[in-house]
Amino acid sequence: EQFKQDPDHSVILLTPNTWLHFSRPDLVTNLIIYKIPFDPPSATYITSLSREFQNPFLELQVPLAVFSLRKLLNHLPEGDALIMDSRIVNKDYSDIFLKNLESIASMEIFKAEW
Repeated sequence: EQFKQDPDHSVILLTPNTWLHFSRPDLVTNLIIYKIPFDPPSATYITSLSREFQNPFLELQVPLAVFSLRKLLNHLPEGDALIMDSRIVNKDYSDIFLKNLESIASMEIFKAEW
């Protein structure tokens, strides 16, 4: 309720599933995604479906994570999204994510020096 009454001065923390069912995404101007939404490899459906692929991670889990990330970003009507998970640019599968996201968003990649 506090967020609904004063969204300009509020922060709301949501899980990805809650974000997809959040009733007022129009009030959100900035979305911060801490981790790429990979499903846990121990999930029953992942274990079951993985048997059908030679490389289950690249052929199943990466496409599912891309789909989930696109859903999260598409739920933001307008505004900016910040993806803080460095795997989106540092892993062998990074190109798959970046190519799929460029069709729905303009991107800037920043490298943080810690």
